[in-house]
Amino acid sequence: MVSTVAIVQGRPHYLDLPRSLEKALGLIEAAAARGAKLIAFGETWLTGYPAWLDRCGGAALWDHAPTKEVFARLRASSVTVPGPATNALGALAAKLSVHAVPGRGSPATSRWVCVHRASTIFWENVSAPMTALQT
Repeated sequence: MVSTVAIVQGRPHYLDLPRSLEKALGLIEAAAARGAKLIAFGETWLTGYPAWLDRCGGAALWDHAPTKEVFARLRASSVTVPGPATNALGALAAKLSVHAVPGRGSPATSRWVCVHRASTIFWENVSAPMTALQT
């Protein structure tokens, strides 16, 4: 059996979850229309990657007002599982009979999320054990 995989290379709307979700849904539809059965996005795609952690030495200063402000914006733009964003992604995945893997930032950590047929399966990212949980 041969399956088509799409890897999304588009940009999210940084720290703007509603607009990024809308864009992700459109990109999933476009990839499905071209025959993709698995559509994957990069790490933290929905919220945007916190690049300042890689570039700003003082970004980890927890008692620093500008740092607190930007992390508050990141948290406000994060995805809750289950929640409205995963529900929308799941509904579209079910409608199109595809698997969608939108990278997301959560309030606590970065996780990979796999959405298929309106159910959400997520795995801890990076060095954590690969544990699948179904909601």
